[in-house]
Amino acid sequence: MLITILSFIIGLAGAVLISAGAWLILPAAGLITGGSICLIWSYLTARAVSAGAKFNGGE
Repeated sequence: MLITILSFIIGLAGAVLISAGAWLILPAAGLITGGSICLIWSYLTARAVSAGAKFNGGE
């Protein structure tokens, strides 16, 4: 359980640092990077939930 929470926090911190670094280069790049990270995160989360539903009988 601790590894799961820790990996989430580290991943979130990494996304923030990447977006902040892009913001330092160009503010629009920071917003685009942040939005892209959110879209990728949403896709991967939805994929993980649907994979769990397949193996657990749909509910």
